[in-house]
Amino acid sequence: MENGDIDLAEEVARLQAVIAANAQQQQPAAQHLVNAVVKLPPFWPLRPVEWFLQAESVFITSHITSERTRFHHVLQQLPQETITTALDIIKNQATLADPYTRLKNKLTHTFGKTKYQMCDELLDMPALGSGKPSLLMSNMLALLPDGDTPGTLFLCMFLRRLPDFMRRQLKAGRYETTDEMARAATGIHAATQPSGNSRHQSPAARHSGGNRDQRQRSPSPRRRQLKDYPIGNTLCPYHWAFGRLAKSCRPNCAWISHQGN
Repeated sequence: MENGDIDLAEEVARLQAVIAANAQQQQPAAQHLVNAVVKLPPFWPLRPVEWFLQAESVFITSHITSERTRFHHVLQQLPQETITTALDIIKNQATLADPYTRLKNKLTHTFGKTKYQMCDELLDMPALGSGKPSLLMSNMLALLPDGDTPGTLFLCMFLRRLPDFMRRQLKAGRYETTDEMARAATGIHAATQPSGNSRHQSPAARHSGGNRDQRQRSPSPRRRQLKDYPIGNTLCPYHWAFGRLAKSCRPNCAWISHQGN
């Protein structure tokens, strides 16, 4: 091999070594930068499963796969009373191969609800109220124990928490899934929401409010003024102006015969 070829090979090897060294120096800095931007919310003792779902989403987007790194991120968000419940794992984490998984299982088992507790809350779920049916369905599904499938009985429990007029319409349909029934219920709910002057009326009042609205648009006898009483009217001025609310009357008033007709 000629000297020129040897010099070129040596130069390539030297450059490769420099690049590898630079990469090793930059890796800790890059990892430090990732760790600096990772921010988990404080631990939710009442919703541990949901909290870990959110935490693992942060780990995935931040490319954090190390058990130990995940463990320390979680540990930093635990309040004092929560740390006490997992003190055995925290003290021995250096000797464990999977400290994050063990801490996660410990916290979800300690603070999570049993299937019987979830069933109790599901049975005690309040009626729809002023919320949306889709939100009610989501809250009920969140209380369904793992492994349980929402079937006909579950859909009936959902129906029992809806207003009568909404329940009657849904019973006439054929809904096989929770998504189908929730969408149908939400559509009925949206169609009965108030708009304009009727925004403060209840659904029942809106369903029977056609005649009422017509009456409200009709001239009211109470708006009449005694000074506008037309001469020759068969009603006395009081009954002409106030109708059945009149507190006085005059002879020959046709109000009594008028009411009889």
